[in-house]
Parts: sequence; structure tokens; C-alpha cells
Amino acid sequence: MNVNATLFVELVLFFLFWWAVRYFVWDHLISFLDQRQALIDQGIREAAQAKSALEEVGRLKAEAELKAKEDARSILDEAREVAKGIVAEAKEAARTLQKATEESLVEAEKRAKKEALDGVSDGLVDMCVALTQRLVSDKIVGSKTKQRALLTQYVSERDEHGT
Repeated sequence: MNVNATLFVELVLFFLFWWAVRYFVWDHLISFLDQRQALIDQGIREAAQAKSALEEVGRLKAEAELKAKEDARSILDEAREVAKGIVAEAKEAARTLQKATEESLVEAEKRAKKEALDGVSDGLVDMCVALTQRLVSDKIVGSKTKQRALLTQYVSERDEHGT
């Protein structure tokens, strides 16, 4: 075969192949590539948006954590102040209660002493009156021995009766 004829036939076949590809496949191929390019561009834009959204979320998270820490700190400070107030009120109430208790004890002691003195003095008065009546009725004014015996008898009688 001749080289020129072979080149000519190859050239004709190449142009027929090119025309068939251009007519049947080229539009579909370009459409597919454009769709693919649009999809890639969209993915890049979404990735950039996601990256900026992620940075925004990170910034918001940091701000929220900072605000939460500040709120927690202020709540703790407020709770400490309230606790200090409660402790101070409790101490003051305890002091007041202790003072009232001491005053009531002192008052009770005074009343007990007064009642004891009243009871003793009433008993002494009764005893003196009774002895005086006996002395007068028995006319034992002069004898000290009889007076002591009478006093001893009266005290023992009184102890027996429980008065």
C-alpha cells in the first residue's frame, strides 16, 4: 500500500470520527463537565460557608463559656454573701438567746432565793410564835434547860410532821 493513500484514508477517518464525536457526544460531554464544574464550585462555596459557620460557632461558644463563667462567679459571690448574712443572723440570734437565757436564769435564781428566804422566814416566824406561846403557856421563862428541851421537842415534832 501507498503511504499517501494510507495518510489520506486516516485523515478522512479522523475527520469522520471528529464529526461524529462533535455531533453526538460533544454536547453531552460539555454539559457533563459544566455540571461537574458547578457541583465542584458549589462544594467549595459550601465548604467556605461551613468553615466560616464553624468559626462563628467557635466564637459564640467561647463567648457563651465566658458569660457562663462570669454568671457562675456572680452567683457564687451572691451565695457567699447570703451565707455570710445567714451566719451573722444566726450568731446574733444565738447571742440574743444566750443573753435571754442568762437573764432568765438570773431572774429564776433571784425568785428561788426569795422563795427560799420567804419559806425560811415564814418557818422561823411560825416556830418563834409557837415557842413563845408554849413558853408563855407553860410559864417557863426563867429556866434555860427547860427552854432548850422545849425547843428540841418542838423541832423534833416539826420534823416528824414534815413541816
